[in-house]
Amino acid sequence: MTTHERFWERPQAPKHPLIEPWEELPDDPNYPTFENAVRFGIERHWHTLAVAKTDDWEEVSATAVYVSDGLVGPLIEFGPWTLEPREARVLARSLLALADAAEPEQQTA
Repeated sequence: MTTHERFWERPQAPKHPLIEPWEELPDDPNYPTFENAVRFGIERHWHTLAVAKTDDWEEVSATAVYVSDGLVGPLIEFGPWTLEPREARVLARSLLALADAAEPEQQTA
């Protein structure tokens, strides 16, 4: 990867399930909603993560959703976790800082 190339600019094989922006997502026991409120998918990205305990690789989705219950609103579903957008931004900055600490020569502008 060049210094100016971003991960979203690289070609990626499509992963499933694909979503269309603002499509209604099926009920998912991993992400229950209050009174079965509708979850709308906004955008989904996939990441391949290593499972240290088993030395396996797992495809994990990160999905921006909107929960239409009048209370929750926008969320990021990442693997089994759910984050508010603010928390996702903090996590993103934290991961970048950790990556820069681990490989300072690879720091990006």
